[in-house]
Amino acid sequence: MSDTVDAEGEEIEIGDVVQIDPDADFAFGGCLLIVTELKGFGVLGFVAGPDSGGPSPSYYRAESKEIRRIGRAAFRVPELR
Repeated sequence: MSDTVDAEGEEIEIGDVVQIDPDADFAFGGCLLIVTELKGFGVLGFVAGPDSGGPSPSYYRAESKEIRRIGRAAFRVPELR
């Protein structure tokens, strides 16, 4: 069980996919983020972008009020192994 929740009170766990509120960030707003760490303020994780060697992560920290839980990542990516 996690103490970290999203803006709607949904529990967040490592490996969850959350969406960043479009109004929270000019560049990353609306992006899907894979959670790698739970923090008191919210989460740490990454937004995966394409790269010839596999997913290229852009690391991001988000406050609980800025995210909404979407579900679980279907595939494990290198950062979660």
